[in-house]
Amino acid sequence: MRPNERLFKPEYAAELFSVAKNDLVTARVLTQHADVRRETVLLHCQQAVEKALNAVLCRLQCPVPLTHEIAVLVDRLRDDPPPEGYSLQDLSPYASLMRYEEGKFELTEADVSHMISVAEKVFAWAEVRMK
Repeated sequence: MRPNERLFKPEYAAELFSVAKNDLVTARVLTQHADVRRETVLLHCQQAVEKALNAVLCRLQCPVPLTHEIAVLVDRLRDDPPPEGYSLQDLSPYASLMRYEEGKFELTEADVSHMISVAEKVFAWAEVRMK
Protein backbone atom coordinates (compact mmCIF):
# COMPACT_ATOMS: atom_id res chain seq x y z
CA MET A 1 0.00 0.00 0.00
CA ARG A 2 1.26 3.49 -0.86
CA PRO A 3 1.79 6.18 1.80
CA ASN A 4 -1.04 8.35 0.41
CA GLU A 5 -3.71 5.68 0.69
CA ARG A 6 -5.52 3.85 3.44
CA LEU A 7 -7.34 0.57 3.83
CA PHE A 8 -10.55 1.08 5.78
CA LYS A 9 -12.68 -1.54 7.50
CA PRO A 10 -15.45 -2.74 5.15
CA GLU A 11 -18.20 -1.57 7.50
CA TYR A 12 -17.00 2.02 7.05
CA ALA A 13 -18.27 1.89 3.45
CA ALA A 14 -21.90 2.29 4.52
CA GLU A 15 -21.10 5.28 6.73
CA LEU A 16 -19.09 6.94 3.99
CA PHE A 17 -21.87 6.31 1.49
CA SER A 18 -24.36 7.94 3.85
CA VAL A 19 -22.13 11.01 4.11
CA ALA A 20 -21.90 11.08 0.29
CA LYS A 21 -25.69 11.02 0.08
CA ASN A 22 -25.85 13.99 2.45
CA ASP A 23 -23.43 15.94 0.25
CA LEU A 24 -25.69 15.31 -2.73
CA VAL A 25 -28.75 16.44 -0.74
CA THR A 26 -26.83 19.55 0.33
CA ALA A 27 -25.97 20.37 -3.29
CA ARG A 28 -29.64 20.11 -4.27
CA VAL A 29 -30.78 22.29 -1.36
CA LEU A 30 -28.16 24.93 -2.06
CA THR A 31 -29.47 25.38 -5.61
CA GLN A 32 -32.66 26.79 -4.09
CA HIS A 33 -30.81 29.77 -2.60
CA ALA A 34 -29.87 32.56 -4.98
CA ASP A 35 -27.16 33.93 -2.69
CA VAL A 36 -25.16 30.67 -2.65
CA ARG A 37 -22.14 30.56 -4.94
CA ARG A 38 -22.47 28.06 -7.77
CA GLU A 39 -18.93 26.93 -6.99
CA THR A 40 -20.14 25.92 -3.52
CA VAL A 41 -22.89 23.79 -5.00
CA LEU A 42 -20.33 22.07 -7.23
CA LEU A 43 -18.03 21.56 -4.26
CA HIS A 44 -20.77 19.46 -2.69
CA CYS A 45 -21.29 17.60 -5.99
CA GLN A 46 -17.58 16.88 -6.06
CA GLN A 47 -17.64 15.69 -2.47
CA ALA A 48 -20.67 13.46 -3.13
CA VAL A 49 -18.93 11.83 -6.10
CA GLU A 50 -15.58 11.50 -4.33
CA LYS A 51 -17.12 9.93 -1.24
CA ALA A 52 -19.38 7.61 -3.25
CA LEU A 53 -16.37 6.33 -5.21
CA ASN A 54 -14.38 5.96 -1.99
CA ALA A 55 -17.28 4.04 -0.42
CA VAL A 56 -17.26 1.59 -3.33
CA LEU A 57 -13.48 1.15 -3.03
CA CYS A 58 -13.89 0.59 0.70
CA ARG A 59 -16.67 -1.95 0.10
CA LEU A 60 -14.37 -3.78 -2.34
CA GLN A 61 -11.62 -3.70 0.28
CA CYS A 62 -9.32 -1.74 -2.00
CA PRO A 63 -6.91 0.85 -0.60
CA VAL A 64 -8.50 4.30 -0.81
CA PRO A 65 -6.25 7.05 -2.22
CA LEU A 66 -6.31 10.11 0.02
CA THR A 67 -6.97 12.66 -2.70
CA HIS A 68 -9.60 15.01 -4.08
CA GLU A 69 -8.55 14.05 -7.62
CA ILE A 70 -11.49 12.04 -8.90
CA ALA A 71 -9.50 10.69 -11.87
CA VAL A 72 -7.30 8.77 -9.41
CA LEU A 73 -10.40 7.12 -7.94
CA VAL A 74 -11.88 6.37 -11.37
CA ASP A 75 -8.59 4.77 -12.34
CA ARG A 76 -8.89 2.41 -9.37
CA LEU A 77 -12.36 1.44 -10.61
CA ARG A 78 -11.42 1.03 -14.26
CA ASP A 79 -12.73 -2.57 -14.37
CA ASP A 80 -16.20 -1.24 -13.49
CA PRO A 81 -16.05 2.50 -14.13
CA PRO A 82 -18.67 4.93 -12.87
CA PRO A 83 -20.91 6.86 -15.28
CA GLU A 84 -19.05 9.66 -17.06
CA GLY A 85 -15.71 7.98 -16.29
CA TYR A 86 -12.72 10.28 -16.36
CA SER A 87 -14.83 13.32 -17.22
CA LEU A 88 -15.81 13.30 -13.53
CA GLN A 89 -12.39 14.88 -13.04
CA ASP A 90 -14.04 18.15 -14.12
CA LEU A 91 -15.43 18.33 -10.58
CA SER A 92 -12.05 18.05 -8.85
CA PRO A 93 -11.09 21.74 -9.02
CA TYR A 94 -14.18 22.59 -6.96
CA ALA A 95 -12.60 20.77 -4.01
CA SER A 96 -9.47 22.87 -4.27
CA LEU A 97 -8.77 26.02 -6.26
CA MET A 98 -12.35 27.05 -7.03
CA ARG A 99 -13.30 26.93 -3.36
CA TYR A 100 -11.12 29.99 -2.88
CA GLU A 101 -11.84 32.02 -6.00
CA GLU A 102 -14.96 33.82 -7.02
CA GLY A 103 -16.12 34.89 -10.44
CA LYS A 104 -13.11 33.69 -12.44
CA PHE A 105 -15.10 30.89 -14.03
CA GLU A 106 -18.50 31.48 -15.53
CA LEU A 107 -20.96 28.87 -14.35
CA THR A 108 -24.54 28.83 -15.51
CA GLU A 109 -27.52 27.26 -13.81
CA ALA A 110 -27.45 24.69 -16.61
CA ASP A 111 -23.85 23.80 -15.68
CA VAL A 112 -24.88 23.29 -12.09
CA SER A 113 -27.96 21.25 -13.02
CA HIS A 114 -25.83 19.06 -15.29
CA MET A 115 -23.27 18.37 -12.57
CA ILE A 116 -25.98 17.52 -10.04
CA SER A 117 -27.39 15.09 -12.61
CA VAL A 118 -23.94 13.57 -13.10
CA ALA A 119 -23.50 13.21 -9.33
CA GLU A 120 -26.91 11.52 -9.13
CA LYS A 121 -25.88 9.01 -11.82
CA VAL A 122 -22.67 8.21 -9.95
CA PHE A 123 -24.61 7.85 -6.73
CA ALA A 124 -27.06 5.40 -8.37
CA TRP A 125 -24.12 3.42 -9.80
CA ALA A 126 -22.43 3.31 -6.40
CA GLU A 127 -25.64 2.32 -4.62
CA VAL A 128 -25.86 -0.85 -6.70
CA ARG A 129 -22.26 -1.73 -5.83
CA MET A 130 -22.82 -1.10 -2.14
CA LYS A 131 -25.30 -4.00 -1.91
